[in-house]
Amino acid sequence: MLSALFNGGNNPNTVIPDFYYFGLDDRTTVNTSDTMASLTGEPTLFGYQRQSVDSTTGFTIVEVSPNVLRALSTILSFSASGGTWGPIDNLFLTSKPDNTGFLIATVALGASITVTNGQSVTMRMSMGLEDTTC
Repeated sequence: MLSALFNGGNNPNTVIPDFYYFGLDDRTTVNTSDTMASLTGEPTLFGYQRQSVDSTTGFTIVEVSPNVLRALSTILSFSASGGTWGPIDNLFLTSKPDNTGFLIATVALGASITVTNGQSVTMRMSMGLEDTTC
């Protein structure tokens, strides 16, 4: 499943987008029922933009232990210019560069961050599947 989603590319037999998009937001609580409409506090100014990752080359599938696989994104860099964003509490993954896509995954950061003019923050996301039938 991870290979199909993150190494499949866009061909006639799949609905995998050519690119996935990572963004930042400040939701205080992340819920399984969240959608793109649930996002709050995504920066819109000062050089912020969602980071695109190619669906065929932007993820590495790794086995972290027997029966546990992870899709690990490339390292993402978000840079502020001309102002500050924050607080930022979450990294999210979506299928579109705007709010018309699907919210695929969210990870809460270990602590809120603020990114000021000239600063960058780097991060990555991993998503895993575990076979529990063994």
